[in-house]
Amino acid sequence: MTLSPTPTLPITVALDNLAPLGAAVTTVAALNAAEDLGAFDRLRSGPTNAAGLARDCAIGERGARLLLSTLISLGLVEPAGDGRYALTATGAYVTHLRSSLSGLGAAIRDDRPLVGHAPINWSWSNCHPRLVNERHGVRSNRDGLLRINST
Repeated sequence: MTLSPTPTLPITVALDNLAPLGAAVTTVAALNAAEDLGAFDRLRSGPTNAAGLARDCAIGERGARLLLSTLISLGLVEPAGDGRYALTATGAYVTHLRSSLSGLGAAIRDDRPLVGHAPINWSWSNCHPRLVNERHGVRSNRDGLLRINST
């Protein structure tokens, strides 16, 4: 008796979609990990260092450093001095938005609207630099980066 080779399935990947999808998947994974481990809760209570985050979230210090590094690369956390780290305004907004959307799956399943709100006086239409409005607490700098001010 001879075994036939395992058939391979053709995999077609649209390369122009691969990078953004890969970035989206890894970003969501990092956000979920930070939420599941309690890192966002800890950072919302004030700046901390990697050792403090590790202690408060019951994780290893190496893991805390890696998580902080990932959150920094996403613009959600920034150095706050003395080796401590704090949520950025963007980080505060994203963590609040995530909690506002926590019932999205159930809303879709139950075919009902999701009632939520943006925690900052800001809307997605303000993202384009030409549409930025100081009154809404959003402005762009010379590099075209947005600064979100909580109100």
